[in-house]
Amino acid sequence: MPGYAISKTFTLQTRQDELKQALDDIERKVFIENKSRQTLQLELRQVTLYFDTVVNEQKGDKEKAVEMQYIISHLANKLSEGKRIIKE
Repeated sequence: MPGYAISKTFTLQTRQDELKQALDDIERKVFIENKSRQTLQLELRQVTLYFDTVVNEQKGDKEKAVEMQYIISHLANKLSEGKRIIKE
């Protein structure tokens, strides 16, 4: 009977060690996945900020293009008027 009890105790201890190891493995995986998620969130924020910067620059370029078109149109109009005046 003592041998059976020792054997049963050893089996239970082995099973308990296996469960502890499984829990440790799960904790490690959760920690690693949490770090990966944090890294992905940081990278996503950086990409979003870069995208916002590019969009804002493009909007500024469009406004500048409209302004340049107006200036070119105004100058072309004045040159045409000057050419007409010179011909007269």
